[in-house]
Formats: sequence, C-alpha cells, structure tokens
Amino acid sequence: MRSLLTTVLCLSMTVCILANDFELGERQTGDHSVRDAFITKPPNYWNPKGTIVTVGVTCPVNEITTYVKIHNINDSQVNYNPYRGVGTKSVAVKVTGKRDEGLWLKVDGYCIEKSQ
Repeated sequence: MRSLLTTVLCLSMTVCILANDFELGERQTGDHSVRDAFITKPPNYWNPKGTIVTVGVTCPVNEITTYVKIHNINDSQVNYNPYRGVGTKSVAVKVTGKRDEGLWLKVDGYCIEKSQ
C-alpha cells in the first residue's frame, strides 16, 4: 500500500512539474472567443517573489465565461492561482514565475450568452 501511495505521489508531482497549461472550464457549443492574446513580462530582478502577472478575461453584458486556457510558452516553471471560476462575468488568474525569469503566455478566453 505504501508503494502504491508513493507511486501516485511521484506521478502527480511529475505531471504538475511538466504541465505548462492552465485550463479552467470546457468549451461549449455556441461560445465565442473574447480574448486571444500573447502576454510578455520581462524578468523582475528586484522583486524576491519572482515575476507576477494577473491575467483577466471579461465577457460582455449578459454573457458568462465558459473556458479559459493559459499556455506558458517558455519552459520555465509557473504557478497559477485563479481568483474566480468559470460561470461568472470575469475570470482572473494570478501567474507567478521564478525570480530572474520572464513570462511569455498565450491566453484564450471564451464566453457564451447567459441562458434565462
């Protein structure tokens, strides 16, 4: 039983370390793109916390978010901290990179009309 637990923990750590994508929600029929952008942030040498970017996706009036994907293009390790989930008018995700490394992100956000 201990070996099974150790194996599962090692595999999950490997997946977390290798993952460069953050996906929230899923695509739905009839949704449309509201954000398709590249975000670049140079290294922040004087901040001991590392490079920090807040990524936001906001929908028009009477629409809600269905899917948000953030892809880390460079091979550095990043942490994703979502502020709000899908199903709301806006989603914000705090992306934190390592110190002395910049961030290069691709953001996709989709919204759908809110059903009455």
